[in-house]
Amino acid sequence: QTGITDGYLMETIILDTDFETDCDDAGALCVLHALARRGNAAIAGVIASVHSPWPAAGVRALNLRLGRPDIPVGCNFDYPDSGRYRQHRERMPDRLYHRAMAEAVPEALPDRFRPEEGVALYRRLLEQAEDGSVTICAIGLLTLLAELLRQPGGRELVARKVKLLVSMANGVRPEGRPGFNWEMAPEAAAFVTAEWPTPILVSPIGGDVLTGAELARRVAADNLELLAYRKFGGGTPGFRRSSWDQLAVLAAADVLERSGFAARSEPGRIVFDPAGCSHRWTEPHGAPHWCLSLTRSPDESAAFVESFMAEVW
Repeated sequence: QTGITDGYLMETIILDTDFETDCDDAGALCVLHALARRGNAAIAGVIASVHSPWPAAGVRALNLRLGRPDIPVGCNFDYPDSGRYRQHRERMPDRLYHRAMAEAVPEALPDRFRPEEGVALYRRLLEQAEDGSVTICAIGLLTLLAELLRQPGGRELVARKVKLLVSMANGVRPEGRPGFNWEMAPEAAAFVTAEWPTPILVSPIGGDVLTGAELARRVAADNLELLAYRKFGGGTPGFRRSSWDQLAVLAAADVLERSGFAARSEPGRIVFDPAGCSHRWTEPHGAPHWCLSLTRSPDESAAFVESFMAEVW
């Protein structure tokens, strides 16, 4: 795939990730680093959206290992996760990879690295950005984005600085259940989708785009991305996982559609019901919302994604 993104514009991206209960977040951060090396993305910052110091520590470890200590990292210090999310996390203690990543890069451990408070980092990065220049790619819960909007002047700051929010959720048309990221923080998801003042691109794609098996053949055994996939996969040889988050990052960088791997729907508005954790699409009004769909086969898409995942090592 060398050269396929040559000539594309550089997108300024803030990545919002849970970086905890699924290894595709680690794959997505590696994809973002690959895009930055190609000149297709400027990484303004990475913000960990769940209420724990370990996701930010894992992000910091990966950034350090990839030679980018300058990337600001934010953490959710103040906004507890829902009981539903906490129960989900407690069911999979042996599959959480962020602690192992931080232990492999000790300067990233919580007692040695203090990330910024997540909402404050959002405000700082947006205030420093040019108007209409930032794409936010949310591949985790929308907790901190909701808090950003609720803060005095937060909605106005978003309206001035953000050109697009990409949210990974199973928000297919015409209706359904948007899945994990919105259901684990339903009030936040409902607030953001209703109140966000700029366009939203909902990315439901990637469930059948399975990646990860090539990592063991293409990168060194002490690779942190490979560690995340092995940890989450319980050490299963050739483990593959859905690529929801990697595809959302490629969409945020405007690479996926330009490369002919995805297309967006006609504009509309997605309405999320937090009580029933369901959504429906309505006629467009206000800032447009779109839904993304794949236009290439799962196998072709997986090879495309894995080329970025392995490129940074």
